Amino acid sequence: MVSQDVTNILCQSLMEGAILKSNMVNPGKSCNTKYTVDEIAIANLQVFRRCFPVAMVTANFLSGGQSLEAGTYTIPLLGST
Repeated sequence: MVSQDVTNILCQSLMEGAILKSNMVNPGKSCNTKYTVDEIAIANLQVFRRCFPVAMVTANFLSGGQSLEAGTYTIPLLGST
């Protein structure tokens, strides 16, 4: 998973107390599988649980190219899952 590899490298180099502004994990443009916003939220949480250092204060998300509607629905799911 490319996003997981990139997030892992970034998190290893960040200092304690840093704030990460991360892109949303989304299927690639050539992916034929249609994922639900719930599945996308779960994929994002899986990447952060695998890579995110506990010393980080917060994570903030960019939409990662999602539509306004999809991003508005997905981001609250990250906080409630």
